[in-house]
Amino acid sequence: IRVDAYSPVRVVARTNDGRLYMTERFVKASGGCSAPAGTDLESAMKRLGKIRMRTRLEDTLLNPVATTLAISHPNITGLQKDQVTTLFIPPHYVKSIKVEFEGETIFNAETDISISENPNFRFYFVPGKAGTLTATVTDTEGKVFVQEQELTGEAPASS
Repeated sequence: IRVDAYSPVRVVARTNDGRLYMTERFVKASGGCSAPAGTDLESAMKRLGKIRMRTRLEDTLLNPVATTLAISHPNITGLQKDQVTTLFIPPHYVKSIKVEFEGETIFNAETDISISENPNFRFYFVPGKAGTLTATVTDTEGKVFVQEQELTGEAPASS
């Protein structure tokens, strides 16, 4: 996420059985939503929507699987200025992320301008069987990016 000043950051998650979990941590940060993009916008747009998923199977599909989802997207907030023209750059950011395993939702995130440039997510889930893990990412321009990874009883190759 993008944080403009030293702040407490709180995360709340709801499990499939309805239980809520919360954690909070104090974060030292500056710049936030109005900070200039950390990369060249032209090269960032060439990588737009590339998704990488990595899973690490420990023993079996019956154990929690550590998964990392990396999305290449500049996530322009609309509060950043072009350093040459000093005009605001129009917003263009990831609006939603959905990860499913065999059609069952693992997680669904509705995001906004506070999401970081090229965001990464780490999560665990128990597949219970071989199947397809699918990540679907939609941005504010209506572009949809999809990445799939097959999970078998053995560790899959990274995509």
